[in-house]
Amino acid sequence: MRIEWCVHNERFGTRSVITDTVSAAAPDTSIRRFSCLEECDLCCRNPFVLIDNICISAPDAESLGAKISDEIAKRG
Repeated sequence: MRIEWCVHNERFGTRSVITDTVSAAAPDTSIRRFSCLEECDLCCRNPFVLIDNICISAPDAESLGAKISDEIAKRG
């Protein structure tokens, strides 16, 4: 599994949620930060990540962490 996020989205707490959630649940997951993921409309409004090129967003970082955890659990 690959999780990617935009550096500009870190103001929502995206980075810490990803590192905390993934390190506990799926330590072998590839995590990459990019300068831009070309999702600017979403990026300026909500925390989001791309998980294997599928966009996952939430109203806040805590909810995003829960969605990431759910996605990790679904993928086994």
